[in-house]
Amino acid sequence: MLIIILGFIGIGLRAQNAKHIHTGYLNPSLNYALERALRAKDTLIHTGLKPLNRSQLNMVNSQLHSALGNNDLWEQDFELKSNLRLFPLAELQGGYELGNIESKGIINSSLGAGFDYDHNKWHININYLFGYWQTNRHLEAYADSNEIIPSIGYAIPLGDAYASHSIFGNVSFTPNQFFTFELGKNKHFIGHGHRSLILSDNANSHPYFKIDTKFWRIRYTNIYSWMQDITTANGDPSKYVNKFSTAHYLDWNVTKSWSIGIYESIIWQAKDTLLNRQFDINYLNPVIFYRPVEFAQGSADNAIMGLNTLVKVKDNHHIYAQFVIDEFLLDAIQADIEHFFNPEDTTIEHGWWANKYAFQIGYKYFDVAKIDGLDFQTEINLVRPFMFSHGSSL
Repeated sequence: MLIIILGFIGIGLRAQNAKHIHTGYLNPSLNYALERALRAKDTLIHTGLKPLNRSQLNMVNSQLHSALGNNDLWEQDFELKSNLRLFPLAELQGGYELGNIESKGIINSSLGAGFDYDHNKWHININYLFGYWQTNRHLEAYADSNEIIPSIGYAIPLGDAYASHSIFGNVSFTPNQFFTFELGKNKHFIGHGHRSLILSDNANSHPYFKIDTKFWRIRYTNIYSWMQDITTANGDPSKYVNKFSTAHYLDWNVTKSWSIGIYESIIWQAKDTLLNRQFDINYLNPVIFYRPVEFAQGSADNAIMGLNTLVKVKDNHHIYAQFVIDEFLLDAIQADIEHFFNPEDTTIEHGWWANKYAFQIGYKYFDVAKIDGLDFQTEINLVRPFMFSHGSSL
């Protein structure tokens, strides 16, 4: 039996003014700090999709400044001009793994730098990180067999550890109060939990084009992504295999204390034995439901639909949940329910493998016992077998 003991210190080096918090670094510590700053019930900022864009950060400047600005952990950037800033990036996680064969230390660290540039309605953010990964055994085995470090990308062997290089960022244009257009190389995260079952930052950064539309209490986002299967390529970019995805996410603040989001996505391979599709223009439409289009295409692609919700019971008490469907057959789900209540009835055909769904429920408590900065979070994720899989890795 393997016992894993993990401790971590997450340090994100940032500017003290919220206008200077850049939008390109999707970091769990920063995400949590932003949610903490926006935890009040009367806050209508949409936090379901991260990272927040520049226009959203500007809207909550005063709240973020009070929450982050006076904390020495968020270090000053170097303001080269009034609209050009250079800042360091650093993150460190450490731990120790105890096993029945041998024990080992765990060190995951990243060090780099980035810069922001603002000019009128334009914003540019570029970042570089070098990572050193001396990870636990199950991730080490994964890196050995797949040549990939989850959320990082290609694993470069470095003695008994691995190294990585990451360049990511974006260029965004906000012509008015309703629209933001963003082109970049990064990743996204949907939800309020430690994990996301809908769209996770466990993937590597990848090129994308995003359209954010905001009106009334609704934020509607289109994400068009270009991804690659890099397994077995041995780090040779010429052997990477292309695939694409497109997604819609509608986030609605029903009240000041309740938000609900609806998600749908399609993933498809750029080329198969019959057709060189590349980016399918049928999925460019920003407002349609993808499932009928995917069905009209011969149902060759992978469609996922999801629901995300957050309830702020009080300023310091949040409940969140997700439900995701890949494939399901209603009759088979009814059979599973019947079997649950009648387990001794052998005539019920249950457990169909292709019913693929998952759900999450979690709870956050900020300032436990009125101790400033002491927070509690717990969540449960239940996922059916084969949920995040397909006959083809593309």
